[in-house]
Amino acid sequence: MEILKVDVSPKVRHFFWRLCTNTLSVRSLINHRHMIEDATCPWCHNSEETPSHALVECIRVQELWEACQCIALTKWNDFNSLCDLIVSWKDLDAKMVQRGMILAWCFWGERNLKVFENRCTPNNILIDRINGHVAEQGTYASHIYAAIGLKPP
Repeated sequence: MEILKVDVSPKVRHFFWRLCTNTLSVRSLINHRHMIEDATCPWCHNSEETPSHALVECIRVQELWEACQCIALTKWNDFNSLCDLIVSWKDLDAKMVQRGMILAWCFWGERNLKVFENRCTPNNILIDRINGHVAEQGTYASHIYAAIGLKPP
């Protein structure tokens, strides 16, 4: 499955492109560039914040993967990289992949809210937000692509 073919908004695709090209500004990358000293996860404070930890391994995000019934998308230990994990999603249900991609993107926004404003949204509200994005995606895609005379991906 190519990221560009999943029925999600362009900003979610861009987020996954940054994830697969190792340009997502996780704390480990920022620490490696000597811009911060502490690379610890802002949620659990137990591990270094790498892309895989931030989006798959942290206990905070694991709860969301389970609640959204997308835990099958998080079999991180079976792969050498997070990008390989994402490529493996091609064999899974397209709606689950769509929901998982939106979940990861929403959680990254939540992570940024925690890092920059020290705010936290309860899981039930995040789950409602994810469900809303999933429900609106079909309407959004058909509206945008119809305006320019194309078929949605």
